[in-house]
Amino acid sequence: MFEWAWGRSFDWSVVRAPLVTAAAVLAAIVVGGSVRLALAPTDRPSLRMAALNRPVDLFGPGEMTRIAEGRVSADERMRLTVKLTRLHDWFLEGSRREARAGARLIAWPEQNLLIFKEDEPAFITRAQRLAAAEGVYLAIGLGTVSAGAALPFENRMILIDPAGAIVVSYLKSHAVVGWEASIMKPGDGRVPLWDFSRQLQTGRLSATQESLVLTHLEKIERARPGAAASVERSRHMVSALTVGKVAPDITGTDLDGVEFRAHPQVELGWIHRAGFSTHHR
Repeated sequence: MFEWAWGRSFDWSVVRAPLVTAAAVLAAIVVGGSVRLALAPTDRPSLRMAALNRPVDLFGPGEMTRIAEGRVSADERMRLTVKLTRLHDWFLEGSRREARAGARLIAWPEQNLLIFKEDEPAFITRAQRLAAAEGVYLAIGLGTVSAGAALPFENRMILIDPAGAIVVSYLKSHAVVGWEASIMKPGDGRVPLWDFSRQLQTGRLSATQESLVLTHLEKIERARPGAAASVERSRHMVSALTVGKVAPDITGTDLDGVEFRAHPQVELGWIHRAGFSTHHR
């Protein structure tokens, strides 16, 4: 908005209405959010998280840009590799510190972890070991560089669970117009379904199990038209599972008391969102 107003020389007769509207919306968001936080219950389960940032004094002016663009000469490579190693240690040591202070989810900002492509596998292994050793989730913002490539930069997010397994690996698909678009290798746009990736490691829904769950989703959709969007997302996730190996069952009941069976290892958040109440027996 500021740039838009600047481009019109801050002519008050032109920019007044949009600026006043934007200011009013911003004020409503701030006030509404503050009220919501003030009135929010404090006795609910919570998850402590922490976010880390890169050290501000590690790289000189323009160094991170040159690395991201893959413009690194052979003479510079050794010196920059030493700096990147320090950067990697900074994030891992900081994550260990935050984990031991009580954080269960630790996030690193987008593309802050710069790394050369050939060094990526070894680093990810280190991160997996740390997550498993400390029992935390690590959300890593990777900026992977393939020096000399036409599009040398990959902007990736990896989520590692407390067992040390990679549960999400997403390559950014839509670059910001301008500099990022000129260097970034885009992904395919598909976002992994984390809830079900864990289930697929231990078993898949059988045809009978899939039918039971889809039937109950249809029942909820008929009874609660307002939940149609949530039900459709749940239906899509269930249908995406490969029907094959029969998984061990749990028995549950929906809100009408009708029993159904599903896999015990699946993350059941999507079932609760769709309106199920599950009970182990």
